[in-house]
Amino acid sequence: MSPIGWARGSIFAAGNAGGGELSTTATLQFAGQLTDSYELESGTEIAINAEAQGGTGYYATTFTVSNDIALQLEAWGAGGGGTRNSQGPSGGAGGYASGVYIFRAGTTYNVIVGGAGEGGSETPDNNNAYNAYNTGAGNVGALTAHVQDGAGGGGYTGIFGGTISQANALIIAGGGGGGAGAVALGGAGGGLLGNAGDTNYSGTGATQTAGGIHRGGGGATCNGSALRGGAGNQVGASGGGGYFGGGGGDDYMVPVTGGAQTFSIDVTASSFSAYTLSGTDRTGAISGDNISVTIYEGDTVEFNVNAAAHPFYLKGSLGAGASNALTGPTNNGTNSGTVSWTPSPGDADTYYYQCGAHYGMNAEFMVETPPMPTGPGAGGGGSGFIGGVTQGQTQPGSGSSAPQTNQSSYSTGVAVGGSNGGRGGGGLLILRRP
Repeated sequence: MSPIGWARGSIFAAGNAGGGELSTTATLQFAGQLTDSYELESGTEIAINAEAQGGTGYYATTFTVSNDIALQLEAWGAGGGGTRNSQGPSGGAGGYASGVYIFRAGTTYNVIVGGAGEGGSETPDNNNAYNAYNTGAGNVGALTAHVQDGAGGGGYTGIFGGTISQANALIIAGGGGGGAGAVALGGAGGGLLGNAGDTNYSGTGATQTAGGIHRGGGGATCNGSALRGGAGNQVGASGGGGYFGGGGGDDYMVPVTGGAQTFSIDVTASSFSAYTLSGTDRTGAISGDNISVTIYEGDTVEFNVNAAAHPFYLKGSLGAGASNALTGPTNNGTNSGTVSWTPSPGDADTYYYQCGAHYGMNAEFMVETPPMPTGPGAGGGGSGFIGGVTQGQTQPGSGSSAPQTNQSSYSTGVAVGGSNGGRGGGGLLILRRP
């Protein structure tokens, strides 16, 4: 690449080994979805605005220039859609990238302007109502029309010197990830690095070297990849498009309301036939002789034993003495003290408490898997790229707001994350003759 001085720093004449003098004017001719022709003179500005088309992106568009000419570029990725089960902003905003590039006569440049991510209220399984999938975002999970249906990620915005590939990328602004469930916010797209969705089962943001990761059981298609966001799993939201795409969200199970709890139960014995229990468990207040106890995996139960001559054991099955005693509980077998246990995930089963000296003093102790309402993970944001440009700037999306401010003269909804089950903001690409 041959550097040519212009303004500050260097502008690189990528794609042309010879470099050479630049023209001050040129004709720019679009083909495909756009067919306009522009005379590039000082102050000329061309805006390709998906938001002005109702969020619908551009993916089958090319242009050529008649003479070698330097142009300033600004790119905003599209915003991810808003989750169906949220009353506020939840989609990730698109990222921003800018720079200067020398465009060469004789080269065909491919243009992508990110399509808005579909909202969770739009049954967004293919995420292509606004060309988000066609502009690099992932598909949404197949379980649509669900009350917690995740939304689609937004597409990326970029220019390629030749065919569409990472090797030919000049500039890319990543798309935001889709929101999901009641609480999962989509990750913002990046000017360089994409952001992760904000729950443990949401997709991670993409980087300069790898796609975002799907943190769940949806398989490889839910991971982000080169120029493609990861798909959502079931009701999970999809990742935004980008140089690498963000990871898709999982159809994960959120913990029971209130999370793990600790239960305290007093244990006494006034005879050789029964323990008397008083306290609380997952069913509420409990009290009586040889009554059953129920907790969830992850809970902690504390049996406060005050029963002389009656060693209190937690067991896997009934048996004489200390036989079949569990090894996990602390102080198991005491007749004066606290027997405590926190069963782990996978420990759900029917157990027993039993006196080590009197077989008939026993009852069931049940550990259950917590009831888990379905709640999907959000999509991660796609990464951006400024490979063939100099004097570059990058900025990630900020929550539900688009980065920078000068896009507002074109449309206030550009690149914003979606709200209330609706779509995100479409992407924007500006080419400017200095």
